[in-house]
Amino acid sequence: MKLLVNLSSLNHPLTGIGEYTLNLVKEMLDDDQVQDIKGIRSSRYLDRHQISVLIAALEQGHQTDQPLTRYLKKMSRLKLIARIARKAINAYREISFRFYRNMLKHYIYWEPNYICLNHQGVCVPTVHDLSHLICPQFHPKARVKYLKAELPRTLARAKHVIVVSQYTKQSVMEHFDLDDQQITVVPPSVKSEYYPRTASECAQLKKRLGLPENFILFVGTLEPRKNLQGLLLAYKLLSTELKSQYPLVLSGKKGWLLEDIEQILQPMLDSGEVIWLGFVKSEDLPVLYSSATAFTYVSHFEGFGMPIAEAMACGTAVIASDNTAMKEAASGAVCTVSAHSLESIAQGMRKVLLDSSYRIECETKGLEISKNRSWKVSKQLLVAALSNLNNGAQI
Repeated sequence: MKLLVNLSSLNHPLTGIGEYTLNLVKEMLDDDQVQDIKGIRSSRYLDRHQISVLIAALEQGHQTDQPLTRYLKKMSRLKLIARIARKAINAYREISFRFYRNMLKHYIYWEPNYICLNHQGVCVPTVHDLSHLICPQFHPKARVKYLKAELPRTLARAKHVIVVSQYTKQSVMEHFDLDDQQITVVPPSVKSEYYPRTASECAQLKKRLGLPENFILFVGTLEPRKNLQGLLLAYKLLSTELKSQYPLVLSGKKGWLLEDIEQILQPMLDSGEVIWLGFVKSEDLPVLYSSATAFTYVSHFEGFGMPIAEAMACGTAVIASDNTAMKEAASGAVCTVSAHSLESIAQGMRKVLLDSSYRIECETKGLEISKNRSWKVSKQLLVAALSNLNNGAQI
């Protein structure tokens, strides 16, 4: 088959959708069933070799943004100007896309990031979750408005739909006129770099980052959806002795609506019971996961919950919410808690930290589950779904 992919999410540092796109495209570059693959990014069309070069640069942590995109990031404080400029970029991208439309009409267009561009041939979007409908309070109003307007249009003309979890599949079927046969689950996986690291590697990272011997870890953007407020308040319920033995370490950049979170967080940072690392380089994350005594991820909503899978692959016991798609990421190998109950979260932390037998059981189960996860398997599911589509496409 001939495949066209929107690569606009491939910017450094990669988001979750960017990681999903990069790893699946990387696998498809060497797939015999993919006769040709082209990418669209910042109004440019990339061939197979150019896509490989882009992926290699991103994996090495290089900045690959176009000059105007970099300029917009620097201008992020001037929101109105940035919004107008983004609209201009999108309009230009759409015009460019139309120019190539006839040439590419026999290509299957896979859109990894929700909203399809205009394409004459087969369109297949990936829907990561429907949080903009289920819990819109966790998103900026502009994003909710955009997705509410555009996603129904995309799904109405989609030949098939890809989702990242069974939970999202059920959500799409409930909210839109789609049946089981029209949707394929292609879950994310973890990179091969995510595996238990040696004590020496962990010790070196702890020294470099100024971390204690034992700690509880959270990895993710600091924003309301991740339930940082609940995590911090639940952590405060632990005994003074337990908190002194296991400080809470936060890794991730600041998101939006942080006022309430920061009011709780700042005194805990001042007292030393919480350590905030900010953004941690992707190459350090596997060692950071491996270094933690336990990993906490008590989010209110997730389309999958990649950090859960990453921590499991690194042999670390996980405390996670029992809601949405996180059950699928956990696969019965983690300590599940209620995101809405501070005592439930606190009790989960106590159980994992104080019961070494249970903690080791979680670590062992997590590693066992991780053996069956790979981007190659996910790619095979995606390619199989795309290969079944032959309405106007050359397979």
